[in-house]
Amino acid sequence: MRKILINLSSLGLLCLIPFLSGCDWSSGSQDNFNTSGGSSVVNISGFYEGTLGGRAVANTSNGNINSFTIQQSGNRIEVVDNQGSRYTGSIGTPRSLIPPGATTIPDGALAAVYQVSFTGKDNVAARDIEFSGVINVVAISDIVSSSNTSSNTNTTQDDTTTTTTSSSTSSISIPQQDGVDGVEPGIDETVTTTTSSTTGSTNGTNNTSSSGRTFQLTDQNAQNRLEGTWVEIGGVVSDVDAIGSGVQGNIVVEEE
Repeated sequence: MRKILINLSSLGLLCLIPFLSGCDWSSGSQDNFNTSGGSSVVNISGFYEGTLGGRAVANTSNGNINSFTIQQSGNRIEVVDNQGSRYTGSIGTPRSLIPPGATTIPDGALAAVYQVSFTGKDNVAARDIEFSGVINVVAISDIVSSSNTSSNTNTTQDDTTTTTTSSSTSSISIPQQDGVDGVEPGIDETVTTTTSSTTGSTNGTNNTSSSGRTFQLTDQNAQNRLEGTWVEIGGVVSDVDAIGSGVQGNIVVEEE
């Protein structure tokens, strides 16, 4: 059984670089990706700069939204655009996109993805806003994994049954009785009893081990990309595309 542990944090500004959405891994397309749930919610706080001709939101009813500053606390986020408008929302649990057996995340491939949504009011466009989309964790150079192994020792106790048998003999003397033909002798009768008891215990040791791979992410080999749909209530609907910093942390893939 495979387990995915994701620990990503500490975001900042990173210069823009080209990204090929949907880049295939060397082992196959995204259809072959493992999409196991992450073990923790990542911190996506940081500055995201638009890639759509310098804009983060392609079109608005009024003004230009060129960037976002995102602050995360738990699974809640606060977003401020470059015009000063504020939005609030949430982030989902990250999902690993590393194929089974992969030892390298190639340049341009997706390492992880998670859902993001927020709402608020664009004060310049004077419209209520609903945004839904994803943040992709993208390799910007090959990320080679390192191996890791762990072991656990469990002590168990099993009951052992010991049966002890004892016997005792007693004589019962029946008095002489008068019979038809005279006096009959007394009769001795022997009685044997057996008892048993349960005692003792046995200790045993159960050893288990697991191994896996760790992908270490830095601002030199990974970045975040915010993508989604910007909906002005009663106004325009537009694309969002903005690049954030590289990710600091690890993706750990464990196999038992």
